[in-house]
Order: sequence, then C-alpha cells, then structure tokens
Amino acid sequence: MTRRVNRVQPLMQENGIDYFSAHDLRRTAATGIAKLGHSSIVPDILGHKPQGVTRRHYDHYDRADEIKRALEIWGEAIEGGMKERKGSIVKFSPGSN
Repeated sequence: MTRRVNRVQPLMQENGIDYFSAHDLRRTAATGIAKLGHSSIVPDILGHKPQGVTRRHYDHYDRADEIKRALEIWGEAIEGGMKERKGSIVKFSPGSN
C-alpha cells in the first residue's frame, strides 16, 4: 500500500497536497466510518487489539458481519461522493479528517 501511495505523491503535490501517506487513508476511513454511525466497530476494522477486560478475555465474537456492513456503507459513501464530484480531487486542510 505504501508503495502505491508513494507513486501518487507527485500527483498529490501538483494538486496542492504537500504530503500524503497510507496512514492518511486509515485515518480518513476511520473518521468516515465513525461519522456514518459505526464508531464502535472502527477499532476492529483497523485491526487494533480489543480493549477492556470483557473484550480481551470473555467476548471473542469476531464482528465480521458488522465489519462487512460498515465497510459496505463506507464504500457506498465514497462512490456517492465521487459521483457528486465527478472524480475531482477534494482538498482537505491538515487535520480536517
């Protein structure tokens, strides 16, 4: 992923984005998924370790169905945004996502 992101750096810079990393994609996805009402599942999507005694020791449910649904909704939101903007680049100010 990092290599692919690095390949688009020149394009990003041409469009006024000084630096762009693979981590920016994770941060944007996590924020967007949370804004769409799925904040409780974001740590699972990002692959973070479960927090708290209950999640670590007792609750071993993998949340696959919830993760799938949240990612489907995020994909639909991205596709909808691309159609509305007709593929144009959307500029974000630092820290806006």
